[in-house]
Amino acid sequence: MKDAHQKIENLELVHLSRDHKKARRIRNRAIALCLVVMILVFYSATISRLKPKRDNPSFLMKAENNNHGNQFKKE
Repeated sequence: MKDAHQKIENLELVHLSRDHKKARRIRNRAIALCLVVMILVFYSATISRLKPKRDNPSFLMKAENNNHGNQFKKE
Protein backbone atom coordinates (compact mmCIF):
# COMPACT_ATOMS: atom_id res chain seq x y z
CA MET A 1 0.00 0.00 0.00
CA LYS A 2 2.81 2.39 0.77
CA ASP A 3 4.25 1.95 -2.73
CA ALA A 4 0.94 2.86 -4.35
CA HIS A 5 0.57 5.86 -2.07
CA GLN A 6 4.09 7.05 -2.91
CA LYS A 7 3.42 6.69 -6.64
CA ILE A 8 0.31 8.85 -6.30
CA GLU A 9 2.26 11.52 -4.43
CA ASN A 10 5.01 11.54 -7.06
CA LEU A 11 2.65 12.11 -9.99
CA GLU A 12 3.15 15.36 -11.79
CA LEU A 13 0.07 17.27 -12.73
CA VAL A 14 -0.29 18.39 -16.31
CA HIS A 15 -0.84 22.10 -16.68
CA LEU A 16 -2.37 23.01 -19.99
CA SER A 17 -1.14 26.04 -21.85
CA ARG A 18 -3.49 28.69 -23.15
CA ASP A 19 -3.31 27.19 -26.67
CA HIS A 20 -4.15 23.71 -25.40
CA LYS A 21 -7.14 25.03 -23.45
CA LYS A 22 -8.36 26.90 -26.52
CA ALA A 23 -7.98 23.79 -28.70
CA ARG A 24 -9.87 21.69 -26.15
CA ARG A 25 -12.67 24.27 -25.95
CA ILE A 26 -13.00 24.37 -29.76
CA ARG A 27 -13.05 20.56 -29.94
CA ASN A 28 -15.70 20.36 -27.20
CA ARG A 29 -17.90 22.86 -29.03
CA ALA A 30 -17.52 20.93 -32.29
CA ILE A 31 -18.54 17.70 -30.55
CA ALA A 32 -21.53 19.45 -28.95
CA LEU A 33 -22.60 20.84 -32.33
CA CYS A 34 -22.37 17.38 -33.91
CA LEU A 35 -24.51 15.93 -31.13
CA VAL A 36 -27.16 18.62 -31.55
CA VAL A 37 -27.26 18.07 -35.32
CA MET A 38 -27.55 14.30 -34.84
CA ILE A 39 -30.40 14.75 -32.34
CA LEU A 40 -32.24 17.06 -34.75
CA VAL A 41 -31.81 14.58 -37.62
CA PHE A 42 -33.14 11.70 -35.52
CA TYR A 43 -36.04 13.83 -34.25
CA SER A 44 -37.04 15.00 -37.72
CA ALA A 45 -36.74 11.47 -39.12
CA THR A 46 -38.97 10.15 -36.34
CA ILE A 47 -41.59 12.86 -36.88
CA SER A 48 -41.60 12.31 -40.64
CA ARG A 49 -42.04 8.56 -40.16
CA LEU A 50 -45.01 9.10 -37.83
CA LYS A 51 -46.92 11.31 -40.26
CA PRO A 52 -49.47 9.45 -42.40
CA LYS A 53 -48.73 9.32 -46.10
CA ARG A 54 -51.32 11.24 -48.11
CA ASP A 55 -50.79 9.28 -51.32
CA ASN A 56 -51.16 5.91 -49.60
CA PRO A 57 -54.38 4.21 -50.83
CA SER A 58 -55.03 2.57 -47.47
CA PHE A 59 -54.91 6.01 -45.83
CA LEU A 60 -57.48 7.34 -48.30
CA MET A 61 -59.77 4.39 -47.73
CA LYS A 62 -59.58 4.84 -43.97
CA ALA A 63 -60.35 8.54 -44.33
CA GLU A 64 -63.41 7.82 -46.50
CA ASN A 65 -64.73 5.19 -44.10
CA ASN A 66 -64.17 7.34 -41.03
CA ASN A 67 -67.32 9.42 -40.55
CA HIS A 68 -66.70 10.70 -37.04
CA GLY A 69 -68.10 14.20 -36.90
CA ASN A 70 -70.04 13.87 -40.17
CA GLN A 71 -73.06 12.29 -38.57
CA PHE A 72 -75.38 15.17 -39.56
CA LYS A 73 -74.30 15.19 -43.18
CA LYS A 74 -77.23 15.13 -45.63
CA GLU A 75 -77.02 12.70 -48.53
